[in-house]
Amino acid sequence: MTNTGASSARLYWELARSGGPRPGVPDDPISLPPGFTMFPHEHVRKSRRWIERRYSNLVHFDWADRGGHFGALEAPDIMIDEIRATFRGLV
Repeated sequence: MTNTGASSARLYWELARSGGPRPGVPDDPISLPPGFTMFPHEHVRKSRRWIERRYSNLVHFDWADRGGHFGALEAPDIMIDEIRATFRGLV
């Protein structure tokens, strides 16, 4: 182990203590222009409908045919294509 478990979990601990945003519970819509790619083996699944409610300026959404939580490592070719597609929507 790399001894980074505590630091990676701290965000969740801080959010729980502060009463801040909870996973899956939308707050005010975010207007930044995001792109989303859902990988089939991702453990946190979001629907396009939920994402569009949460992000009012969605520029890209797609479903990948392989990969999971670590999509950039598991399917880097897909991740690169998805990042390019997101930025293409911003020009």
